[in-house]
Amino acid sequence: MEYSVKKERKEGMKKRIFGILAALLLMVQVMPVMAEGDNLSLDNKDFTFTDIDGGEVTTQSSGKPKLLVFFTPGCWNCRNTLKSIASSDWLANGEVEVCAIEITRQTADEVRKFQNDYCSGSAIRFVADETWYAWNRALEYDHLLNPTSTGMTNPLIVMIDKDNKIQYMTQGQYLADEIATNYLPTLKGETGTTPPEQPDTPDTPDTPDTPDTPDTPD
Repeated sequence: MEYSVKKERKEGMKKRIFGILAALLLMVQVMPVMAEGDNLSLDNKDFTFTDIDGGEVTTQSSGKPKLLVFFTPGCWNCRNTLKSIASSDWLANGEVEVCAIEITRQTADEVRKFQNDYCSGSAIRFVADETWYAWNRALEYDHLLNPTSTGMTNPLIVMIDKDNKIQYMTQGQYLADEIATNYLPTLKGETGTTPPEQPDTPDTPDTPDTPDTPDTPD
């Protein structure tokens, strides 16, 4: 009798655990790729990084729009977004500066491999950082809209206008055509533009990437 009761309890616990996991999986599957904020006009943050060639990269814009793409190499949304931007006309003709900032402590060689595989020959500047500095800076941007956030859906894209104001922040896959249609006119100071539309949710959105260790002081 005692064995039967224990067995029933064990089976009940398994069902409850399975139910919780199924609910979490459903939440991940329907997580939208969303425009985090539109027409924000927030003061930009002033951070400096070192790119994979040893040059200085600043988050500040200087007379032209700038996109900061915080990414991870294993993220399909990041690959699709950066590959699309790399082949865009608006990047090739110098309308916008783009900085791709890796946030999971990959080496310069690993980030360079990603660049060669997906963005070869483009004007995107790639940053590798083997500390948690880049991750923490990404969180600082995310906290402008989500003060209690501890992670994010990648890539996090911060769109800065020609006057160095943050106008848009997005999470998830955004392709070059969507960026050109929905965001670039405002970033360049063109008038008469319409607000950006919410993009379609991809079939398999990435779950938020989080570091293996908690945030550490810089």
